[in-house]
Amino acid sequence: MSIAKRLRRFMKRHGLRPPTFLLNDNGRRVRRLAATVGPGDVVIDLGAHVGEVAAEFARRGAVVHAFEAHPGIFAELRKRSAGYPNIHVYNEAVSDTAGPVTLYFRDSVRKNAFYQGSTLAEGKSDLDYSHAVEVPGRPLSEIVAGIGGPVRLLKMDIEGMEYRVLAELIDSGLAPQVGEAFVECHVGKVEGLETQKAEVIARLQAAGLAERYHFDWH
Repeated sequence: MSIAKRLRRFMKRHGLRPPTFLLNDNGRRVRRLAATVGPGDVVIDLGAHVGEVAAEFARRGAVVHAFEAHPGIFAELRKRSAGYPNIHVYNEAVSDTAGPVTLYFRDSVRKNAFYQGSTLAEGKSDLDYSHAVEVPGRPLSEIVAGIGGPVRLLKMDIEGMEYRVLAELIDSGLAPQVGEAFVECHVGKVEGLETQKAEVIARLQAAGLAERYHFDWH
């Protein structure tokens, strides 16, 4: 493990913000995106984990709605976000339907480590499905409608549910409310995602929204 990676882990574990020169490519991208938002802009973070991405946007003055389904990880998210009055945290899974859903996860083997692959999707290739918990589910359209105005930026990393959630948002007619979206692809980890992705992209293209939705988040 490189010295830079060790330092990043140490600083993140202690709630410290790594300087830009220590960041990996993804970390630098997050910083660049955060620089595009300003005070009062609305950001939705789906799959917020412990809040590192949410904090970057909050530092720029954005109002961040951060969703994390895993109860244990959510507790850490809430703790790390306590110093940001403009971060609103939700212990909910974003799904394509409302109501309780089953979240599958893997226990972390290291102390103070938080597994990043929790999912509602069945058949995820890197998960043995030995642990599960029931959590509240909420459609993205309900979240967007509740905000009651434009969403400047949407970040989505929900481990294989992305395309079902986006299809529901398109069905609702609220996809144009999102100024720009960055979605982690996950094709190859869940059977059928490639077809779902193609269908969603085709629908976004038909609606003239394809340039707003990017499927290259990491």
